[in-house]
Amino acid sequence: MAVPISCGRCGAVKSDDQPITCTVLEGGPCSPCKERIAIRHQIKQLEEEIMKLWAKHATFGTMMNAIHDPYIHKFPAEIASRILRLSLPALNDREHDPHATYWPRSVRKGWAAPLKLGSVCRMWRQLAWATPDLWTNLYIRIKRSTTRPTAETLPGLLREWLTRSGVLPLTIYFFPGYKLDVLDSSGEEASYEDSYEDSSGDDTNLRVLEISTVEVMRILNLHSGQWRNLHLKAPWGEIFRNFFSHSSVQPNQLASLELVAKAGQSPAPTQFTMDSDINLTHLKLLGFPLTSINIRWDTITHATFHRIAAVECLDFLQKASSLEFYCVRIDRTGDVALKYSIIHPRLRSLDLIADDPPYFLDAINLPSLEEWTRDMLLRPVAPMLSLLKRSNCCLKVINLKHLFPSSEDLNALLQAMPSLESMRLSSEWLCGGTRTVMDDILTRIFHSLPGSNISAENPISEPFLPHLRLIQCETDDFVCHAFSWSRIPELYRLGHRRSLRLKGFAAQSNISDRTALQLLQLTEEGMDLHIVDTNTGEDFLQNFRKRMCMRSV
Repeated sequence: MAVPISCGRCGAVKSDDQPITCTVLEGGPCSPCKERIAIRHQIKQLEEEIMKLWAKHATFGTMMNAIHDPYIHKFPAEIASRILRLSLPALNDREHDPHATYWPRSVRKGWAAPLKLGSVCRMWRQLAWATPDLWTNLYIRIKRSTTRPTAETLPGLLREWLTRSGVLPLTIYFFPGYKLDVLDSSGEEASYEDSYEDSSGDDTNLRVLEISTVEVMRILNLHSGQWRNLHLKAPWGEIFRNFFSHSSVQPNQLASLELVAKAGQSPAPTQFTMDSDINLTHLKLLGFPLTSINIRWDTITHATFHRIAAVECLDFLQKASSLEFYCVRIDRTGDVALKYSIIHPRLRSLDLIADDPPYFLDAINLPSLEEWTRDMLLRPVAPMLSLLKRSNCCLKVINLKHLFPSSEDLNALLQAMPSLESMRLSSEWLCGGTRTVMDDILTRIFHSLPGSNISAENPISEPFLPHLRLIQCETDDFVCHAFSWSRIPELYRLGHRRSLRLKGFAAQSNISDRTALQLLQLTEEGMDLHIVDTNTGEDFLQNFRKRMCMRSV
């Protein structure tokens, strides 16, 4: 910024970036003005020299990078771009996890990966900017604590990011999570309900956030033709209507849609429509009724719903003829028993998260069911047995959560699944009783001889899960452990299922050193055993091996 200065002798006034010329003494400048002109000339020369040095510094940096990185700089641009694309983190972990109401951790951590690649050196930056595939994933979160400079620059950064993506399909994660009086497309203000974010802050910063949010929504809508995967979460309902109600929104390529309304906040809109039909394959609605959006049900292959009525759940199952994966948490508020009889020939995976009414399983027939996740909390086994018998399906994967120590019911259920290949059992509370149940299951599995007959000498040798390849047992209580580890060496050495893969969780206090040494010897003999340390999340036996080595030293 130019600062006005004046000469005390001649009274001339100029800005700081312009020299003062005066004619006080014999038609020439005064001596202070002469000195100042000379100094400014020296400063200008030094600035030019500094710029030359910086340019030389950048040139030598490029030469150093070329020497230290002999690959990317020498590869053809197509191969180098491919390497950069492969270096991006995978963003699809826990894609269908029904409990992942927030987006995967890899998304939150990996969204800035293209920027990091571009900051390595000049050539990497040019290569990254010229590789549209690097810029197809956007993670945008505007919250109350977002600083004013960030909010002001966000629309410009978003435009530049989208420009670099070219015309490729986009994966967008948009999270406007705070209380605002957001402007709609016409410029008028619309008040929204309180959100879960902190409501402190000055009005000026809030206004900047308002403008930034509306501009971000406008920019994203302009690129709706490139939407491939859209994940939108907000603590109020009307922003969803605002986001989709513009006439410019034409998501012709949209294949995956996730809409999450914050629980306990203002309700989701009862209806918001788009002008174009959406042929989705993946749909996830949390806090939304199925009637809230106009989409075709017959193209959906993967669906996850939370807090919907049983009648909606069954109605969707009847209409979604292409459905293969179905995860649902049924809202039993005001629920009444209904008589349904639905046969779905294509559904392969079913995940029921608690609260499903007892008649739900009686109303469906799933002949292609291969994977079943079921919350067993106070759930009777009889409806499950009835569904398996009625469907006559070849179940390969079973995940049973919140098991209670009822060995007889569980054994009957597992006996009805002879085609089972993978089994995951988890429990909480009453861990001692549950451990007894799991010990009994392991005993039956290891002593089972396919094709043998029951006898007085071998009363438990009937075929039991003959195709099982993996069993995983865990508890929610880290103090307890799923089964008696001291019994595993004996079961494995004397049993007949040495190819079975066993995975469990344990703390150091759960397994004695003697038992740990025996288990380690089993792994060296070829047993596929993996124990996760509940304290560190690392491999328990590997940590035990390290402790043994340190003791020997």
